[in-house]
Amino acid sequence: MILFLDFDGVTHPEPYAQESAFNQLPLIESVVCGMASIDIVVSRGWRETHSLDELRVSFAPDIRPRVVGVTPNMWDQVLSQAYIREQECLVELGC
Repeated sequence: MILFLDFDGVTHPEPYAQESAFNQLPLIESVVCGMASIDIVVSRGWRETHSLDELRVSFAPDIRPRVVGVTPNMWDQVLSQAYIREQECLVELGC
């Protein structure tokens, strides 16, 4: 199973102050920690400015190996921006 995870508005408010960055991530990690079959793929903006290794650092050490990838950036490849996140997830899944 794969959890496609966006940071802004999910792991912290959008917009956010630096001191609140990732303040909700421990809640998500507590759920993922109890479900060994779930890997994480980061979706959206952060993947464009940070490497996968840099993104992993935001997670607890025991969760980092389960952050397995990022979705592709398809903003300039689609005719419609409707459901762009879904399209990116499907491409990552090979659909």
